[in-house]
Amino acid sequence: MTKFSCFITGDDYEMVKGESVSSKKKINTLAMAVFVPVIMWFCATLILLLHVLESSLLSSFVAALLISLLVFIIEKSIVMSNGNKILFLFRFVLGLFVALLGSLAIDEVVFKNDIDNQVMEIRNDMISNEKHRISKVNEGELFYLENQKAAKYAAWQYALKDAKQEADGTGGSGQRGVSEITRLKEKQANLLKSDYEKAELKLNEVRSGIEEAKKVSTLKLSKGFNENSLLLRIKAMFMLVKSNMIMLFVYILFTGFLFSLEFLVVILKSTLGKTAYERKLEAIEAIAMNKIKNMENFERDHFHPEDMHEKVKSAKNYLSTKKSSVFN
Repeated sequence: MTKFSCFITGDDYEMVKGESVSSKKKINTLAMAVFVPVIMWFCATLILLLHVLESSLLSSFVAALLISLLVFIIEKSIVMSNGNKILFLFRFVLGLFVALLGSLAIDEVVFKNDIDNQVMEIRNDMISNEKHRISKVNEGELFYLENQKAAKYAAWQYALKDAKQEADGTGGSGQRGVSEITRLKEKQANLLKSDYEKAELKLNEVRSGIEEAKKVSTLKLSKGFNENSLLLRIKAMFMLVKSNMIMLFVYILFTGFLFSLEFLVVILKSTLGKTAYERKLEAIEAIAMNKIKNMENFERDHFHPEDMHEKVKSAKNYLSTKKSSVFN
């Protein structure tokens, strides 16, 4: 167990195996904590792709494996690095985004049926709005044709009434019976009836054309509407969160839970006290740094750059080998 944990945390097992129990416990704890977000991301990604977005099993598994591997590398680098404010800030921001994304993935799975219903409502609203748009575009033409039809109907009925009164003697010439005037008025009424029927036919054709346009547009929207679209489902989920207090509470609960899991490694690394093994590592590092510093000081005190020049080397060799005389 400790050997595997050392591989995860980047520690030297040969050094750790002779350390105290508390040192081994901390290494094992950090190693196990690394796998918490990794497993969470693997499961969330696999379920999201497989059951929500309806991807194939192979592609879902590969994607989940790659994402969990990426999370593992990030968590491993956090454990292996020395803690500082910049790293903590980076891990906080990263954990924030990861927790939000993870909560979206899990909520999409937990509330799948509710989100499906909301997606259908969005689809129906889109179709309804498209039908309303088509009706609005043709509103002027329909209004004109309906008025024209009503006017021709009124003219036809008036001419028909006038011909009837002419025939029964209650109007017109006042002579009862079917006279030439009556036949003329009946003919005029029939012409107006024909105009009315043409206006009614034109109105019905336009109405049929509008209904056909609505049907074609609805069919096109239905075919192009992808209920498994991730952005659409996220939109539907937030519409539910906004309108449903229970879902809002559960969403906050999931998000808080995922925050805790994402920051588990950072929290443990920051709160667990230093062990004897870690203090030994710090001492080794301090000794190594002190040796390097002493070497730098030695080189600075005893190293003369001019000695490296060829002419200086030749002059020193000449002076060291030439014998001195009385005159020289």
